[in-house]
Amino acid sequence: SWMDQKLRWNPQSFDGIKQMMIPINRIWYPDIIIDNMIEIQQLIPDDKNYAIIDHSGSVQTSHDQLVSIQCKFKMASFPFDVQNCSIHFASWMFTADRIDMVAATTTDYDFYQENAEWRLISLNSRRITVMNGLAQTPYVDIHYDIVIQRNPARYLTALVFPCFVIVTLGIVAVFSPMSSYSGDRRQTLMIPLLVMFFIVTLILATDQKHPSFDSNSLL
Repeated sequence: SWMDQKLRWNPQSFDGIKQMMIPINRIWYPDIIIDNMIEIQQLIPDDKNYAIIDHSGSVQTSHDQLVSIQCKFKMASFPFDVQNCSIHFASWMFTADRIDMVAATTTDYDFYQENAEWRLISLNSRRITVMNGLAQTPYVDIHYDIVIQRNPARYLTALVFPCFVIVTLGIVAVFSPMSSYSGDRRQTLMIPLLVMFFIVTLILATDQKHPSFDSNSLL
């Protein structure tokens, strides 16, 4: 939402009309983009999307978009990690003296869906001023920080525990006492090790092809 002084009118001069809806491609609206997005899908085209204009010059729009963003994960504490995925909103062309953005005070959780692998901790917004270009002109950015925590139970049962068993059996096989039957004993221990290693590798490969975390379901 924003104020446009050129869209103000006196309701008494127009049969008491105080509000109207106009396609957004027929008016000026800010060139706000998500600068860390990878892919964006516009669900409603601009010629079929409308802006609500009040006689005071207040303009409200809503853009239904499906956005994939880039999020850098820190895996040092895996699988007990807490990640911060930020969505960066910024103007493409206008500097801070032309467009000054303010984050919304409330967040709509009506379309939020729970995720099996991640738990939403918090969603906060912050306004920052960045200097871009050789001229060092200031731009205003709005960052929505989505803090999520991984559910470690799945990885403890499917990854950590099997790896612990594999390593333990491997140590037992290597340091078993030498005897006439030690070769058969090592082979007997190594066969389940190879089977378990194959199963863990298969699980990891399946998780990479079909990740359980979906940013669309989170947002």
